[in-house]
Amino acid sequence: MTDFMSDQPAVRWGEGWRTKIQDGLNAAMAFIPAISMSYFYQ
Repeated sequence: MTDFMSDQPAVRWGEGWRTKIQDGLNAAMAFIPAISMSYFYQ
């Protein structure tokens, strides 16, 4: 099974979230964003 990063359990209050997200992206083999249509019509 493939691991994935979820912001809720991976980034806790007070942690350096930018660094945590960057580390997760650097370790990932692929990044698949999930964007809804409402994102484009904000």
